[in-house]
Amino acid sequence: MHGPSLQDLAGLVLMISVWFASCVLVIKKWTGVIKSIGRSTAHFLVLLYLFSLSGVVLALILSLDLLLWISITIALATNASVIITAIRAKE
Repeated sequence: MHGPSLQDLAGLVLMISVWFASCVLVIKKWTGVIKSIGRSTAHFLVLLYLFSLSGVVLALILSLDLLLWISITIALATNASVIITAIRAKE
């Protein structure tokens, strides 16, 4: 049986650490994000992101490739939008 390699673990740790750092950035600059794009839009993007992550989980459980790639695309776009907005936001 072949399990994950050390390189797989290193890559996963790197991805999770960058994702966590971006979450901290967005939380710290949340007020600036809301001022920049509006409360409704910011909350919509967060809900869309969470909805797309649940789509990823569902697609992995049910082995639905099309749903998986659609959900990943939506999650990536919304995550990038919020992160870029947080980086540019003035407090």
